[in-house]
Amino acid sequence: MSSLEYTKKDCFASGTLSSASLKGTLTKFNSRRHKARKKISAQNKEEPEAECDVCRLSLLSCDNRNRTVRRILIACVISLLALLSAVAMDFNSSLAQWQATEASLEKLTSCSTNVTLALIAELQTLRKLSSSTVDKNKQETNSLIMLTANQCCTSTDLDSLGQPCDIELQEFCDHLQSNLSEMLNATWRGNFADANDTTVFTLAIEEILNTWGVKDIDVSLLQHNPTWTDVLALKLLLTAQELNYLKKVENQDEIWQVTALLTVLKDMSENLHQCWMENIDVDLNLTNVKDLLYTTSTSSEGSTDLALMNVQRCVHFRAGWSLKLKSRDISSSISLKVCLLTIACLIYPIVLLSFKQMTEWIQDYAQSLREKTEDLKRERRLAEDLLHQMLPKSVAKQLRQNKHFEAESYEKVLYL
Repeated sequence: MSSLEYTKKDCFASGTLSSASLKGTLTKFNSRRHKARKKISAQNKEEPEAECDVCRLSLLSCDNRNRTVRRILIACVISLLALLSAVAMDFNSSLAQWQATEASLEKLTSCSTNVTLALIAELQTLRKLSSSTVDKNKQETNSLIMLTANQCCTSTDLDSLGQPCDIELQEFCDHLQSNLSEMLNATWRGNFADANDTTVFTLAIEEILNTWGVKDIDVSLLQHNPTWTDVLALKLLLTAQELNYLKKVENQDEIWQVTALLTVLKDMSENLHQCWMENIDVDLNLTNVKDLLYTTSTSSEGSTDLALMNVQRCVHFRAGWSLKLKSRDISSSISLKVCLLTIACLIYPIVLLSFKQMTEWIQDYAQSLREKTEDLKRERRLAEDLLHQMLPKSVAKQLRQNKHFEAESYEKVLYL
C-alpha cells in the first residue's frame, strides 16, 4: 500500500479533515514527488560524467602501469647485460691464463723436450768417456753423435705425461739432425782443425741447446705469464751444467748472468726451490747459486754435475705435474663458470617474465580495487540520496550534517 493510500485512509478515518485540507495535503505530496523525480533525473545526468571520469582514470592508470613495467624491464635488461659483461671479462682472463698454462705445459712435457734432455745426458756421458781415452777419428766421433741422436729420437714414443708423440717430434728430430750434420761437417772441413773429441761433443751439445731454444730465454715473459718460470728454470739448469763443465775465463759473464737468473727463479718457482733444497743445500751445503758455479775445486766438480742433474730431473718431473694440475683446475673453473652463465641465461628471462606478470597482476588487482571502491562510493551516495528523499527535510538535513536525531514519535517522523 502506497503512502498516498495511507494518507487518504488516515484522513477519512479521523473525520476531522475537510476537503480543503485533504486537497492541500495531496498538493504537498505531489510537489515532493516532483522534486524527487528532478533529483533522480539530475543524478542520471551526472552518472555518464562520472563514468567518463572513471574511464579517464582507468586509461591513465593503464598508461602508468605500462610505463612502470617498461622501467622494470629496462632495469632488468641492464642488470643482465652488466652480469654478462662481468662474466665475459672474467672468462677472457681465465681463458688466457689457461692457454698460457697449456703452452708452458706442452713445452715442458713435450716429446722434443724429452729427446733434448736424453740426448744431452748421453753426449755428456760420452764426453766424459772420451776425455779419459785416446782421441778417435773425427769421422767416428761424428758418426757416434749422429747415431746417438737418431737413437734418442726413435726411442722416444711418449711424452712426460704418458701421451703418444705426434708428427711434431719427427719434424723436431729432422731439424735437429740437420743442424748437427751441418755443424759436424764444418768441423770435418777444418773450421775446427784443432778440435778434439771433447770439443766436438761440447759443440754438439751447444748446438742442441740452441735448437731447443736456450738462447731465446726472455725473462720479461714472466711478467705476463708466470707459468713459464719452470720452463726457463729447466733451460737455465741445462746451461748451468755446461758452464760448470767449461769454467773458462771468457765464460764468466755468461756464468754471472745464469746464476743471477737462477737466483731470481729460485724465489719465484716453488718447484725449483724445493728441488734445490733437496739436492744442493743438503748434498753440497751451498745455499748461494753463485757459489755453485764459481767454485774452482776440481774435487767437487763431479758432485756439482750430479747435483745439477738431480735438480734438473726433479724440476722436470714436479713442474710437469704441477702445471697439469693447474691446467685442470683452471679448465674446471672455466667449465663451472660457463655452466653457471648458461643457467643464469636460462633462468633470468623466466624470472624476468614472472616478475613482469606478477607486477601486472598486482597493478590489475589494485585497479580493480580502486574501481570497486568508486562503485561502492557511488552506490552509497545513491542510497543516501534515496534515504534522504524519503525523510523530512529537517531530518535529512541533520543526517547530512552527521548530527544525531531522535524521533519524538513514529507519526511525526512518517507524516511531517
